[in-house]
Amino acid sequence: MAQYNPYQVVRYDVSTSGDDPAAFWTGERRRSARPVPLLRGRKPEGRAGDEMRRQPAAPAASSQPVSNIAAFPYSTVGKLFFCDQNNEISEGTAWIVADSIIATVGHTVCYPYEGAQPYWFTEMLFIPQYDRGVGKFGSFQIKTYFTLQGWIDENGKDPTSDYDLALCRTTTPMPINSTGVLSLQSNVNLVQGTPVTAVGYPGGPQFNDQMYESQGQFLYDTDPDNSMYASNLLTGGASGGPWVVKNQLGQLIANGINSMGIDDGATWASPYFGEGIDNLWAAANAGEPDGE
Repeated sequence: MAQYNPYQVVRYDVSTSGDDPAAFWTGERRRSARPVPLLRGRKPEGRAGDEMRRQPAAPAASSQPVSNIAAFPYSTVGKLFFCDQNNEISEGTAWIVADSIIATVGHTVCYPYEGAQPYWFTEMLFIPQYDRGVGKFGSFQIKTYFTLQGWIDENGKDPTSDYDLALCRTTTPMPINSTGVLSLQSNVNLVQGTPVTAVGYPGGPQFNDQMYESQGQFLYDTDPDNSMYASNLLTGGASGGPWVVKNQLGQLIANGINSMGIDDGATWASPYFGEGIDNLWAAANAGEPDGE
């Protein structure tokens, strides 16, 4: 019997023979979309929890609208529209990591029902550089989801951010010569206090359908055995947006994602970018089945 591996990739091919999601997503439907519910959790146990408890509150973060969404790395980020397990019109965030691949969280692609097959969300559409109802480069239909077995096995109860990751392939290439790509980088162990910029589309009329950024910092040294935690003031709807940091070469990369809000209201958790993100990347780039 094969050993269980929560980092095994689960693939789902979306039927693209029906209605065009771009036609489904009228302006009225986009305006009525509700932000995907924010996963809520508590501060971690073990070493990470001890380090965070020694801090009376998360270091101050700031949050504001992105002033120029055409500037890198914001240029790679967009809004994700879909219908959830209750057929609710919903929205989240994703970003471009290759010409036909976007990154987001598992809870924007499927709902893991307890004791049953997961419900894969429908009518998914990605609009890069979305701003108050308009996307400069049009919209892109999703044809394949990739997420982790560990997320499927969450069974919709007591979720954690450990496996809340997904990549999606689009039916047509995106204009990366104009948007750029914000690369995923794995196994980057960052020290406590490292600056991080979280980007996404928080939901609610007060945010005016705009892209926001939250400037914060990592709350403890990251390692493969724990989710990552950072000060972050974004809200539901920003789920799936990137955590942008500088690597050792000074390049802007994604090394974290808006996954789960912690109960203090000023902290978010992200899966550690290691085996899970590497496996998803390999699967999404493994080529298409014959006939596609």
